[in-house]
Amino acid sequence: MNVNDCPAARRERFCWFNPNAFKAAPFTGVGNAPTGNITGPGYYSWDMSLRKNFRLPREGTSLMFQADAFNVFNRTNWQNPGTGIGSGLGIVNNSNPPRQLQFGARFAF
Repeated sequence: MNVNDCPAARRERFCWFNPNAFKAAPFTGVGNAPTGNITGPGYYSWDMSLRKNFRLPREGTSLMFQADAFNVFNRTNWQNPGTGIGSGLGIVNNSNPPRQLQFGARFAF
């Protein structure tokens, strides 16, 4: 899609489809476009986890360290564009969370 297809007032944001191709019906407010005919951006995320288990000198005890990473490669995953009739039609306003890390430890006895 070309950015020139978007209205001039909305070119500063990410425009996913041409909103001028859609119009509400005069009296009912709904048109003849089928439900779900807009495909949003794809989602790509890699999650990884590392664990290390240490046996401690005392009998039957161990310590486990764990590190988890969500969206490891920190790829921007855009949310779906606005599909309601109004100022947000065709615009992607948000993205899913960036890379997130969490660490944990578990002591078993």
